[in-house]
Amino acid sequence: MKSLRCGLIGNYIRQTRFPVALELMRQETGIELRFELIDTAGQSDFDFAQFVASVTLSNLAVLRPG
Repeated sequence: MKSLRCGLIGNYIRQTRFPVALELMRQETGIELRFELIDTAGQSDFDFAQFVASVTLSNLAVLRPG
């Protein structure tokens, strides 16, 4: 079975419905999917480049307002 470990990162990411959509797709395809929600809201000192360099993820979806 294929397996993916993903991260969803962004301000107020815990409010998104994206994880629900990912779960529905995962069920349809039979892929094992684990994802982490990394909410950066209120972290004025958050260093995106440093964070990405420090994690091991198959994919990273970044949801940040422009």
